[in-house]
Amino acid sequence: AAQRIYTFKVAADYRKGLWRRIELPGAFPLGDLNRYLVRLFKHDADHMAGFWKVVRRGRQRTREVELATVDPFGRGKGSEQRIAELDLVEGDVIRWVYDFGEMFEYTLKLEAAADGPSAPDAADYPRVAGANEPELFYCASCQAKGKQVVAKWVCWECSEQQEAPHMLCDACTRLR
Repeated sequence: AAQRIYTFKVAADYRKGLWRRIELPGAFPLGDLNRYLVRLFKHDADHMAGFWKVVRRGRQRTREVELATVDPFGRGKGSEQRIAELDLVEGDVIRWVYDFGEMFEYTLKLEAAADGPSAPDAADYPRVAGANEPELFYCASCQAKGKQVVAKWVCWECSEQQEAPHMLCDACTRLR
């Protein structure tokens, strides 16, 4: 099972439409998965996290079984537990919560567990196998001129005055 490649769809519960499909080997420990997800979703790396397996109880009810609590250094109760040791089958769900103060919650749904290469190259995993389309914001100044230029910046002063986000591209930020 440690040689199997597990494919999860990781979806943010706090922001609809934000998801990543990841592949990782069965030998991957939960402490390392936490570190990987923190980087993948661009969180600060200084908070606690936890993993829970969602177990069905009848048709509509579920309960959560704690798998691990991980500190910012990747250690903690259950952090050494490997994916293959969780006895997951396709369709099983794991809940990951990052930063117990802010409570960034994610659902990891196992889509597939397949035999990988006889000796998967550690450099190839974990990896992103799919992602949502990014939500693009366009520069307000360029749009006023009839152009569609992707914005990278928020003008907080303008946003406050207009009571709505005022987005700008690189070129328009240099003009201000």
